[in-house]
Amino acid sequence: ATTAAVPNALLDHVKARRAAGGLQLIEAAAIEDPDLEYGLVRLGSLADSLSGSERGDVDVLYQAWRASGLAEELFALRLTMWDEAGESSQELRIGIDGDPSDDLAATVREAQESGEFRMLRPHRDDARYVMAVPLSSGQVLTAIAPPLPPEGARSPLASLVRGGLPSQTDPITLIPILSGDPLGSDSLTWQRTTSGWQGEMAIAFNNANYHAHIRISLPGSLLASARGSLLLVLNLLVFSAFWVLGRVLLLDIVPSQTKISGVVISFRARVTLALFGFFALANALFGTLAYRTLTQASSTSARVVAERVVEDAAGWYLSLDPGPGSRMERLATQVGAELLEYRNGELRGGGGVAELVELGLYEGWMPFTQNYLLDGREGVREFTETSLGRLTYVTAYRRLPDGDILGAQVPLSAGATAIQRMDLIELLGFVMLVGAALSLILAWMAGRALTSPIRALQVASEGVGSGNLDLRLPNERNDEFGAVFRAFNRMVNRVRRARHQLVRTSRRTQAIMEEAAVGMVALDQDGRVTLVNPRAEHLFGSKVVVGQPLPGKGLFAEALSIWFNNFFQGSATEADTEIQVGESRVRVRARRLGTASGGRGVVVAMDDITDELETERVLAWGEMARQVAHEVKNPLTPIKLSIQHIRRAREDRRADFDDILVKNVDAILGEIERLAGIAQSFSKYGAPGGEDEIPVGQVSLHDIVNDVMALYGGGSSTTALFEQEIALDLPPVRARASELKEVLINLLENARVAVTEGGIVRILGNQINGRVVLAVVDDGTGIPEELLPRIFEPQFSTRSTGAGLGLPIVKRIVESWGGTVEVESATGQGTTVSVFLSLWTGTSDSEVG
Repeated sequence: ATTAAVPNALLDHVKARRAAGGLQLIEAAAIEDPDLEYGLVRLGSLADSLSGSERGDVDVLYQAWRASGLAEELFALRLTMWDEAGESSQELRIGIDGDPSDDLAATVREAQESGEFRMLRPHRDDARYVMAVPLSSGQVLTAIAPPLPPEGARSPLASLVRGGLPSQTDPITLIPILSGDPLGSDSLTWQRTTSGWQGEMAIAFNNANYHAHIRISLPGSLLASARGSLLLVLNLLVFSAFWVLGRVLLLDIVPSQTKISGVVISFRARVTLALFGFFALANALFGTLAYRTLTQASSTSARVVAERVVEDAAGWYLSLDPGPGSRMERLATQVGAELLEYRNGELRGGGGVAELVELGLYEGWMPFTQNYLLDGREGVREFTETSLGRLTYVTAYRRLPDGDILGAQVPLSAGATAIQRMDLIELLGFVMLVGAALSLILAWMAGRALTSPIRALQVASEGVGSGNLDLRLPNERNDEFGAVFRAFNRMVNRVRRARHQLVRTSRRTQAIMEEAAVGMVALDQDGRVTLVNPRAEHLFGSKVVVGQPLPGKGLFAEALSIWFNNFFQGSATEADTEIQVGESRVRVRARRLGTASGGRGVVVAMDDITDELETERVLAWGEMARQVAHEVKNPLTPIKLSIQHIRRAREDRRADFDDILVKNVDAILGEIERLAGIAQSFSKYGAPGGEDEIPVGQVSLHDIVNDVMALYGGGSSTTALFEQEIALDLPPVRARASELKEVLINLLENARVAVTEGGIVRILGNQINGRVVLAVVDDGTGIPEELLPRIFEPQFSTRSTGAGLGLPIVKRIVESWGGTVEVESATGQGTTVSVFLSLWTGTSDSEVG
């Protein structure tokens, strides 16, 4: 919509310029201007209030002009201060050059001599208003305001205040009508010209008649196309920015999560953008250099103009005869430029800027570098850039034959206007825009040429992925893509051979599974059977159908189904268990395949370990018998030696026979007690909780721990420090009090022996997942990792005391209550033995029986 409105906007712009130009012509022909008249009256009032101060006349005129508001308008003025003797003391010209005509000077003199406030409207081509204001200081201020500033007039003061007297974009041209020629129509008419529009009307002043016209220049077709294209691109950019902002506000686009790779997903688009980016970078560099060149050209052009002015002024300087008025003022009028005169580096005066020099708006000394070079006669001319008001000037300095230094100022805007910088910038932008569009098209074509082979490769890859291994890409190309196509064809051949090999391997694997002694079942991510061997069907006792879930009928199938469903619905990667079916025991291991994101199947291996367990049991009892024989043999030796010692003492009739008898009998009794302890340990290991044992009942863990801690002297011993942390809200557990105390003492003794001097043994009690956990934690030497699997095997300790059945007995006793024992240990980091006890439900063994 904005783009479609561009022609209408341009048409409205032309209409606005025509209306403004017509208003300028009408205002030029008007007899009165209320704004100008009000400003003149205010200027006179301000000048009267300032005249009583110690300010100079030029300063009074300048300050009154600035404060009246006339400085901000386009009015040309000639302000003159007359002393009490009726002589002109100071004059301030704004946009007016030269002296007034004789009849206008007479009108001004008459108003000045009247001695009262006068506001005349002579309606002349050189004076719309003539004002005379008597001041309280006895002086008289006169002002002349023409309807239009004279063509070519210089106005340095207006340039200082407003950045240069605003030149009309569409200037008015006045052509005098000779005496006897018809005046013409005083109404405004517009005519179309080759370069734009021209408005015409006749203006009749009291002293002369003029044919006034104003021209509105329109840009050429090329410049108009450039501006329209740039405006179109700007509209698109603004629209895109608002669209993206709206999407962001609606949270459709999150800036922190937006990536270029996510927006531009195709390879062709990325190649196109990459090629376009290279051109855009070169285009930006070219545009930057071109802009800098244009900027430097403005300065260079201004330097050339300033150099020509100072050369012309130097040539005219000595040729001007001494006459009325300042030589510098006449020289400035001659060359049509603003001049400065320096002597010994000090500003002496100026031509065209005398008022500014008198007001002190120029620095009083010439720049040191330029003064040194010229005064030292090391150069003939020098340049510098200075600022005055809102304008930047290029000042050219030249040494005159009489030793003075002449400076000529030229605004940089003059150079910029000479080369029409803005038009060139717009054309440059249009060229860059066209180049960018062409480069985008070429980049798209290049990207298409590059991505066509890639597209063919993609289609072929998809075909191969779907199983068509007979696809071939053309290998006649001699470029890099030809090599890629040939490599693809070789890859397809290798894939075909690999598939044939895989088929053979799969058949061989299937044959091996058919003969395997271990049952194997493979299931997909939905729990359906994909592969099964005969051994698995034998264990299930029924046919296992591929594509169906595992069978659920039968003792083994029911037990396996419950365990497998828990594993399949969980997140563990692998798990194993043992299932007892009658007199047979089957070890089951399950493991997930693949990745979680791609769907994971499961492989289940089932092995009947009944014979293996029986063999291990026989070997374990054989090992136990060997160790029992070894352990029983150990106390028999000291018993034999003690009896032999008593016999020799009796035969020798020794006087200390009684002492020897008592000592050896005590030793024999000690060894007999040791044998009794070994027998009791093996008895408990072999048959814990026999018929003479009390039934399992309700036991308080708090009471047991407190009793045991009392045996250890309040929690301390000679080698270890004992601590307890038992939760206060623990419920009763299912156990036997005496056996639980024996279990705890056994664990504490093992921990005490394992720690070093000053070690810590902690007893912890908590409720976790519906069970009570009693843990004994020590910071001792720990158990090597390779020995952990064997700690519950029946074996003798390497210590001189005990039967080495501590942990096996603990495990047998705890399991007789329906609990479990777990051990965690690491070398050098201590050991944790956890006893998991069931909560008391109010049912004893006798009640269950």
